[in-house]
Amino acid sequence: MSRPLLLIFILAGLGLTTLPVAGQGVANRAGLVVRYADGRVETRCVAFSEPAISGEELLLRSGMTVIMNYNAGLGGAVCSINAAGCAYPQQDCFCQCQGKKCEYWAYYHGTGAGWQYSQVGASSYQVTNGALEGWSWGPGNFSSGTLPPPIGFSDICTPPTATPTATPTRTPSATPSSTATRPAGPASAPEVMLETSATRLPAGGCAVLKWATWNADRVTLDGAAVLAQDRLEVCPASSRRYVLAASNAAGQTAREVAVEVVAAAAAVVTNTPHPPREVAPPPAATATATPGPSPARATPDSSGDRPPAATPEPPRGLPPLAQAQEAAASPTPALAAPAEATATPRPPANPTSPARQAAAVDRQSRPGPDAPTPILAGRVSSA
Repeated sequence: MSRPLLLIFILAGLGLTTLPVAGQGVANRAGLVVRYADGRVETRCVAFSEPAISGEELLLRSGMTVIMNYNAGLGGAVCSINAAGCAYPQQDCFCQCQGKKCEYWAYYHGTGAGWQYSQVGASSYQVTNGALEGWSWGPGNFSSGTLPPPIGFSDICTPPTATPTATPTRTPSATPSSTATRPAGPASAPEVMLETSATRLPAGGCAVLKWATWNADRVTLDGAAVLAQDRLEVCPASSRRYVLAASNAAGQTAREVAVEVVAAAAAVVTNTPHPPREVAPPPAATATATPGPSPARATPDSSGDRPPAATPEPPRGLPPLAQAQEAAASPTPALAAPAEATATPRPPANPTSPARQAAAVDRQSRPGPDAPTPILAGRVSSA
């Protein structure tokens, strides 16, 4: 027996079967569109035999590397797809959605009118044959996001081809597919985080409420249903409280924050005292001595040929009378201080003059009380 023929019999002894034809036993298909931050787009046509599978299961069966967080509430939250997104658990699943700027994986359903933002999580949504699912990374606010490109189901899942003829091949051993591990039912009440950007606001001001819940089946804000993780801008007209409640089969957890609205205070005008200005005192008036007429010196009366008394001369340096009167009428009253007046001495009478000697003899010769005494005559002579 030839060696090739022997090899054939050996293979037959190991047992050969025929694989099912590609697509055999697969009745349902759904399209998947993934848009990345840089605009790249990947598509998959995922086949399944079940009547319906969840959106999460469709994503996991696509062959892409998916990391999910099952503590985000309302099922699993998609953290990254093919390493794009947040590296959970080293990072928060919503690592780029911690403030006003928010980027995350938004979940969409394809409809005849275009893409529609999903109101439920991928773990809860049921995908059926012919469905179109979309995931897009970009800015959003947990109620809207960046839309995937306009791609239809027929662009991804082409019609099945004719069934090829089966050929005998060896059946490979089944390789278990990796699936995300799902935790058991909730063992405790949900965890809740609620915070506000401001606790005091002026009248007309606004604040941003931000919250996140974990392991919750239902989340409400002041009684209205909200997403497990979201944010909301509020502009209260008066002070109020906001209550976030999350519940599951194990119980309910609530958190609240208070926002106080402060009325604008009326403006109060206050007068600020200022120190008085220092005013320099006016210069003191300088008294200017006005020279008056020099008093005439009393001279004893003498008779006979006594020479007339000398007329006193005006002090040196004084202006004539006409000029002084004109200066007094001038609008400029300031005058230079006159020099100190110096009296001109009158020359003494000459006692040896003939006239004086004759007068003295005549008085001495007269009898009676009119004659001066020698002492008086001496005084007169000395004058």
